[in-house]
Amino acid sequence: MSELSRTSKTIANKYALALYQLAEEKNRVNIVYDHIRLVTELVRENEQFKNFLSNPILKSDEQEKIIRIISDRLNLDAMVTNFMCFMSKNRRLYIFSLIYDQLGNIINKVQGKLEATVVSAIELDVKALKEIQETLENREGKKVNLIKKVDPNIIGGLIIFIGSKLFDNSIKGKMNRLEFNMKEIN
Repeated sequence: MSELSRTSKTIANKYALALYQLAEEKNRVNIVYDHIRLVTELVRENEQFKNFLSNPILKSDEQEKIIRIISDRLNLDAMVTNFMCFMSKNRRLYIFSLIYDQLGNIINKVQGKLEATVVSAIELDVKALKEIQETLENREGKKVNLIKKVDPNIIGGLIIFIGSKLFDNSIKGKMNRLEFNMKEIN
């Protein structure tokens, strides 16, 4: 991890912690997190919006006007709108996605939950996801929030990331291990 990204992550964690504490005081953690997620999805999916947030030339008062217009259209919670305006004044909107990630980590830690990412070659149905979630919860002894991703490149099977652990039961992973073992034999 580069020094810049480590610094950005540290800054994002401080903002996320402050936002969490404020939201908790007002008993609005879930709604704030959901609205931060909405904005983060917009950042990750819309290059124009991402460029707007990271534009160093745009004055913060101009940015704030646009943030308020977007917030009205998305019907964002006032706490999220004010938080974004505060970040704009401090020229920190470029780390918004990191703040979402850090806020999720804080919420999971406080609630005693883990986050697991399940990667499959095809979209999994609700029943399969529920079985995976129950298996992980039994194994880890904690509630698990599942994030699902589809990657046809894994061919079949699953890859599960939970905390710092990786469980690769994908066909691609098995083929890679087989290839590696065959190279060792030769």
